[in-house]
Amino acid sequence: MKMQNEKSFPINWLLVFFSICLIAIPLILLRIYDSVLHDYFSESNYFDNPNIWLRDQLLIEEIFNQSQEKIQHLHNVLEKEGVNVEIFNASNELIYKNIRDEQGAIIDNHGNLITESSYKTTVLDINNQILGYIYTSPNAQNLAIKNSSSSESVMMLMIIIVILIILFAFLFLVRKEMIKPIIALNKAFKEIANENHSIKVMTSRIREINNLSSGYEEMNQHLATLKKQRSQYENDRNLFVSSIVHDLRTPLFGLKGYLAGLTNGLATSEEKREKYIRKAEIQAFKMDQLLSLLAKYNRSYYLSKHISKEKIDLNILIKDILNGLEYQKQQKKLRAIVKIGPISIHADHFLLYQAIENIISNAIRFSPINGIINITAKEDNNWLSIFIKDQGHGIADSDIEHVLKPLYQSEQSRKDSSHIGLGLAISKKNIESHGGTIILKNREEGGLEVTLLLRRD
Repeated sequence: MKMQNEKSFPINWLLVFFSICLIAIPLILLRIYDSVLHDYFSESNYFDNPNIWLRDQLLIEEIFNQSQEKIQHLHNVLEKEGVNVEIFNASNELIYKNIRDEQGAIIDNHGNLITESSYKTTVLDINNQILGYIYTSPNAQNLAIKNSSSSESVMMLMIIIVILIILFAFLFLVRKEMIKPIIALNKAFKEIANENHSIKVMTSRIREINNLSSGYEEMNQHLATLKKQRSQYENDRNLFVSSIVHDLRTPLFGLKGYLAGLTNGLATSEEKREKYIRKAEIQAFKMDQLLSLLAKYNRSYYLSKHISKEKIDLNILIKDILNGLEYQKQQKKLRAIVKIGPISIHADHFLLYQAIENIISNAIRFSPINGIINITAKEDNNWLSIFIKDQGHGIADSDIEHVLKPLYQSEQSRKDSSHIGLGLAISKKNIESHGGTIILKNREEGGLEVTLLLRRD
């Protein structure tokens, strides 16, 4: 039985999902950080937005008043931030410069910015009149240090934590849905080697692992069935051998007794010697019949494993079988009425012939003198039903479930020592080898009805 798990998914989906999470989630966090959280985690600085930093940190309008206190404040802020500044008034006169190196100028003689990292800010008063110009550029010595700001460190720490969480979740899922089920499967396979079929394995949401578990369950169930069948076969074989020994021992014991009587001189007259010889012949004939039946059973068993199908005309097959049993029919003055249309079937000729012959032979054997045996057939889609009805005594209800077993004999059969209960067992084996079955049913008007159900294809 296949294990079902509606929430199972392929392992490829898990790997793709993990890869997407590993890439997309850090990028989303970066986006959220830049748009929402950046200002919360970091102070305004020149490197993030020069104009905002100038407005917040330098007190721009007050600088142009050239207050010594404000100039000192400006100098301290610039030293801390690591920024080069040149400030000009509205007349383009330099009023402040914190660059000691003459070669470190921000603008040239024409007022143009020298480097791409430099910025020019025009300062206006409340009346929108120009107060002056501020030229700024990052200090080369502090640029690398400032770029690695504390806010970026916070962001990197968050990304690392998220990646670790994703990895932990992935490893937890792999352990739960892959490693643990595989360990359970390994344990179950070892138990099967010890013929313990009761171990159940874990299901998984990963489809490949779940399919592997389902395959194990099917294999385990099949092996358990085979083990049960093997045990049954062993019991049947032991019973079969015991029955064969018993049935052979009876005529052998009689044959031995009659031969001993002849050898030891118990038959003192010619008439008595002839009687002993006839009895010995009868016992030898019974042994021959038993051995012939055994040979047929073994041959039937072998051929049922090596079927050679051919197209068979059912009417011709039944006619040949009845011709072969003509002598038995004449002895009991029986009539066989065959009502079968033009029907053909693909089957093994020998096995089908033998199966039907055994059943008709049984019908002759148990039919009363002047009785009638009816043989009909019916087609139903891909199935063919063959009905064989006699007018005998039928089979006792307690025996009807067992008469198809090898060597089983009903009470009526035991009265005839020439039969050991293999005929119907051979027929059953032959019909089942074609994917069919045999059904036995007592008729209300008396007698037995045997139905052979066969596939036509």
